[in-house]
Amino acid sequence: MQGDLTLQGSEPPLRDPGHGGIPTETTSGQLAGGPHERFYLAQLDVLRGLAVLAVVAFHTHLPWSSGGFLGVDIFFVLSGFLITRLLVVELRTTGSIAWRAFEARRVRRLWPALALVIVGTLVLGVLLGSPLDWQQLMRDAAASAVYAVNLRFAHRSVDYFAQSLEKSPYLHLWSLGVEEQFYVAWPLILLGVAYLARRQRLDERRTLGAAIAVLGTLSLVLMIRLVQQQSAQVFFLTPARLWELAAGGLIGLRAVSASAGSPQTGHLYVALGLLPFIGTIFFPSLRFGQPVLQTIAPVAGTALLLEGIRRGSRLPIPTGIASALAWIGLYSYGWYLWHWPLILGAKLFWHTNDSRYLIAASALALGIAVASKRWLEDPIRFRTASSPLGRLPTWGVIVSAIAVVAVALAANKLLARRALENQQVRGLAALRRYKPLGGPAQCPHGTMTDDCVLGDVSSPLVVVVSGDSHAQHWLPALDSAGRALGLKVVTHILGACPPWPLRLRNMHNNYEDTACERHQRQLVRTVAADGAVALVLASSEGSAERLIGPLMAKERDRTWKQGSKTLLASLPKTVRVILVEKSPYIVFDPLACLARNAFWGSLPACDADSASAAESAVRYTKLELDAATESERVRLFRTIGPVCSSGSCRALIGDIPVFRDEHHFTWRYALSQTGRWIPYLRWATGLDLSDSSAVVSWRDAVAREGRGVPD
Repeated sequence: MQGDLTLQGSEPPLRDPGHGGIPTETTSGQLAGGPHERFYLAQLDVLRGLAVLAVVAFHTHLPWSSGGFLGVDIFFVLSGFLITRLLVVELRTTGSIAWRAFEARRVRRLWPALALVIVGTLVLGVLLGSPLDWQQLMRDAAASAVYAVNLRFAHRSVDYFAQSLEKSPYLHLWSLGVEEQFYVAWPLILLGVAYLARRQRLDERRTLGAAIAVLGTLSLVLMIRLVQQQSAQVFFLTPARLWELAAGGLIGLRAVSASAGSPQTGHLYVALGLLPFIGTIFFPSLRFGQPVLQTIAPVAGTALLLEGIRRGSRLPIPTGIASALAWIGLYSYGWYLWHWPLILGAKLFWHTNDSRYLIAASALALGIAVASKRWLEDPIRFRTASSPLGRLPTWGVIVSAIAVVAVALAANKLLARRALENQQVRGLAALRRYKPLGGPAQCPHGTMTDDCVLGDVSSPLVVVVSGDSHAQHWLPALDSAGRALGLKVVTHILGACPPWPLRLRNMHNNYEDTACERHQRQLVRTVAADGAVALVLASSEGSAERLIGPLMAKERDRTWKQGSKTLLASLPKTVRVILVEKSPYIVFDPLACLARNAFWGSLPACDADSASAAESAVRYTKLELDAATESERVRLFRTIGPVCSSGSCRALIGDIPVFRDEHHFTWRYALSQTGRWIPYLRWATGLDLSDSSAVVSWRDAVAREGRGVPD
């Protein structure tokens, strides 16, 4: 029967497809079985090409690709499908699974390209990255080499969706860690289940299906539990991702043992499978509101597509485009490996987030992937006799890969040690860690967070400082000014939580951030309980991307403005408000740039274009100013003008580094601005009503922001 995908023969005719889900290739010649099998594999390559394109588009910030990260979920389902199918065919044909041979094929398929990427990324990190990050880079590289980087990121609770430009260039390899851990365990699990089924005289196919379903269900329950606990680890841990691989595994089991059925039913499966992707990728406003559904949707959609393809249906894509996507699918493993390090390298080299540069970097990554496959991966994988690489035994591949990576890591370690011997680099590293050298403002417990009392702690005049980390970075100046003026400064600060009453999603998952909501509700009570006469409000506009409900820019703006208006209206009329202008956002890390210059003795520009750096800050500051209808009790404290002038935002003012990362000020710069804070605090607390010349009024601020003037 044409639709029967049961493969027969004395040995498995399914030639090992290598890396099943996270992009790899499965050429049409790798399955014996005639035209249907060639069609079957071509459709999977099309699906793989679509998935990797979605991921690359997401990382290059294309406007229509906001859901592209879901491509990784597609890869997981594909991996579970292909590897389960491969292993079940071997079980049915030989009665066992040659685990060592299976893992040896994994090594020959995956390690050469991965080793090249690890070494190449180390070189890029040294040339373009910062000495401040080299130790971290080396540790991430070592973890990637043994497919454990996902565990490392889970331990560090890295936030994938808030990554800064100089976060790990190995971040994307977390998915390969999940895949390899699956590859090690899955053959043993299937072999064990098959053995028990035979011992108990159970139907092997049904027992395997039940076992896969149970494991998948347990994994799904774990994922939901971790999401409810708002754990960042849910993104990286293999047990919380196993259900996605198991979903593909169930379809892979059916591909071996079930008949295809009618093509019309296959068309229906394909149509249903496409619906989640249309909603989540191309129409963000239709995206599901719950994170569990956001993950379940692409997994279910991919499983439906695979079932439709299994039944003989094809993806509704024109032939020419499908051929191009299938070609991309052949090189998707290498493209996936290279695209993220080169995108980060482009950002560091050109100091830009412009999609044109990132697309160029991604195109270069695809070119490298093609070359790597032709001259490195295929000779080793297929044991090409005419190539010295192809004649390497598997143990030789392992030793060679380990040796190359080890040499690169050793060289990186030596450079990192030399960097720490540089006095300038050490000083900049201290600023990055936000540890004051000489001890300006410190909270009683050593952290500048909530419930911290600074300034003149015995003064009856109380100023409350509220906001997120952008309120925190002004504390050294507010502490110093408070001591000079005899003011008690009380903090009400929570990271990633603006003071406005807004409903936000948690940074590490998409559930509502209830801790932030409680913190926001407490602000008015804190002001009343402390008898505050003034309130300083400072926050980043970055939280706007986490607003619940509004997904389009105009809706977010409206919600942000309304939240600002609600808070200001709820404050006692006697409380004066100092609204801190949003800080500029630099596309690269200026402090890292300064450290790079200090080590190499080179002088590439570490200043940033002020127009792009201030654009979002000006926009959201104006929204808050528009909400401040009571102009007599609201004043704007400027942050952009003192830093950004003559078309650029400066990394250094005198000998003071301004930024400790892309958008936070160093404590040294904040302390240098104490003199600017004093007239604002005198006005806010009523110490000197006549001293208003240095204080920007609400009306003037609105007029300036309305013209887009950042100074």
